Amino acid sequence: MGYEWFRAFRTAQPTGALLTRLQRALGGDANHYALTLWSAVGAYLPGQLSPQRLAVYWDGMPNDVAAVLGLGEEQGDTYVFVFRPYDASVLWGAAPTTSGIPAVHPCQLYLDLGCGDEHEIALAQLVREQLLRW
Repeated sequence: MGYEWFRAFRTAQPTGALLTRLQRALGGDANHYALTLWSAVGAYLPGQLSPQRLAVYWDGMPNDVAAVLGLGEEQGDTYVFVFRPYDASVLWGAAPTTSGIPAVHPCQLYLDLGCGDEHEIALAQLVREQLLRW
């Protein structure tokens, strides 16, 4: 199977249910996982949650998070993106949000979003203005 850096899943489970399962299984352990991209924006800035996408850094194999979230081969409208951190600094400064689920540090979030499409770049600017204040 090799070393996976990224894996995408599809599921019929709504994002909220996936977040609840993640929090129940792992709590606020920011040393091992953290929300990123649209999911972290939604955790930091109410009203910005992407209802059909979940993005998470996970320090284990992506298939392990599939087991935690109950993801299989089913199809659905919700996309789950699992990224294995390329080094420990990606999770530096991650902290539990009000939901108890950790999100990457706002600076890491800004960098992650800045590599995306027009919508993600707009979210990066919002993160910069609202969370980094520069």
